[in-house]
Amino acid sequence: MHWCAVTGRTTPALALARQDVGGMLISCIAARHGVLLAGGFCGEFLMRRIGHEEDGIVTKGIITHDPNGSINHIDVVYGRTAAGEYALFLVSIKEMLMTDAASRTGPQAIFSTNDQCVRIMDIATRTTTSTMPFEAAINCSTLSPDKRLLCAVGDMQNGYIVDSEQGKHLATLTGHTDWSFACAWSPNGTLLATGNQDRTTRIYDTRNMKRTLATLPSTMGAVRSLRFSDDARILAIAESVDYVRLVDTEGLMSVAAALGDGSAVPRGHAASARALSSAAGHRTQLVDFFGEVAGLTFAPGTSGDDVLFIGISDPRYGGLIELHRRGAAGQLCTRDLEL
Repeated sequence: MHWCAVTGRTTPALALARQDVGGMLISCIAARHGVLLAGGFCGEFLMRRIGHEEDGIVTKGIITHDPNGSINHIDVVYGRTAAGEYALFLVSIKEMLMTDAASRTGPQAIFSTNDQCVRIMDIATRTTTSTMPFEAAINCSTLSPDKRLLCAVGDMQNGYIVDSEQGKHLATLTGHTDWSFACAWSPNGTLLATGNQDRTTRIYDTRNMKRTLATLPSTMGAVRSLRFSDDARILAIAESVDYVRLVDTEGLMSVAAALGDGSAVPRGHAASARALSSAAGHRTQLVDFFGEVAGLTFAPGTSGDDVLFIGISDPRYGGLIELHRRGAAGQLCTRDLEL
């Protein structure tokens, strides 16, 4: 379903019952830059444009034929060439397939798959432009804001930073003790966050990724999704069920600077919680509810404020929570509307 925050209406975004999907089961969904992509457990995907009522064409494809090629995560981004940023909105998918310029400057899809690879696909032509192998299944990957670096995490303790074009290994993110499910760059490129099954979120300063800047404990379970606000002042941390924590990143960096050793969490969850809660200027907010977290994202609000959407997939309490930031810039989100 596609939810419009302006009109308050939902419309079908991808009606599987009306499509010949060959028994495909959806493993993940991404919607960004006017494109909706749904990945499957056998390497297949469905794609369509959104935001244009006249274009409801669903395109089917496959990113890998590996029997272990389940798609764990998809991200939709623009490449380093930004001249054609709005090309996708000016032509239909059918026209884009015949337009070389749109192919060079249009959006790309980044697939993280269970067959230990990250693949980048040109959406206009549906061709794989890059395949990057890793040592284990990849659960999440994302590009840095300048599109030069790619962070990949998965069924391994370490995360990896590679060159986005060559796939060359550049840095290793250490500190986690279990498998990771999420990673996110701050929009200004100064911070990188990773979420792990060890019930922690680790934040790294991209100027020195050899050590952890801060380690934030979860409330109850594994960290499954991470998102920064557009101004990079808030980090939203989603656990697998019931909890989303909002963290004031500016205060967090002040804590790390005050402790002097570059880490807001020297050792242990209890020590880190005490350090963060006692530091002046550092704030967190816990959003609690019933149900599994389907995903979360920040979006611009109609009044110039940030809006955080949290999807809940519980069969009884499922729906969408909409949170707005109120007051001066940097103030944490407060509950505004629950659907």
